[in-house]
Amino acid sequence: MIRTLVVFTLFALFATESHAQDYMDDITNKACACIDELGDESGRILEMKLGLCILNAAEPYRSELLKEHELDIASPEQDGQEIGRIIGMRMAGVCPNKLIALTEGSIEEELTDVPISIKVEGEVVDVSTNFMIHFSIKNENGRTEKYYWFSFISTGIDLIKEYESLKGKNVVLDYHKEEFFDPKIKEYRPLNIIDAIQIRTDD
Repeated sequence: MIRTLVVFTLFALFATESHAQDYMDDITNKACACIDELGDESGRILEMKLGLCILNAAEPYRSELLKEHELDIASPEQDGQEIGRIIGMRMAGVCPNKLIALTEGSIEEELTDVPISIKVEGEVVDVSTNFMIHFSIKNENGRTEKYYWFSFISTGIDLIKEYESLKGKNVVLDYHKEEFFDPKIKEYRPLNIIDAIQIRTDD
């Protein structure tokens, strides 16, 4: 009797483990097949479509995921990231080349979107506080350009308290260019956005 009970218990455990393996494999295979149909999307659109592939593949096994992993695909805001992580790890072992091909384009796009930092040295000839603060910098060639303070600036001074005192001082700026729509001319124009500012001291 005891031997029969042990055999039955082992069989039940094996069957449960086999079922768990089968349904996780099925989700993984269906998700891998789904990404074959994705186009040339990248960035956020790619992330959304890849997530939908995983959620759609997992939908038939909602009860199993809820029971065995305590993950509810009906609550993607709460459990979607963890479901994506678990299935994504299995997909990396089943269809790694497909995932790499998809993500390579997205990574390249993200890298090309990184703004290029430019450096300029010169004298602050004016500090404007009209709407958005900008500094007019006269460079070593005598050319004056405007540089805008739109977000956090890396600096060694208390810029919020001391920015007006920069007028007449020589500074070193790191900045990048961004295009903004100008309603006056009804088209986009590039602006110099400050990333870092340091007061230049002569040795």
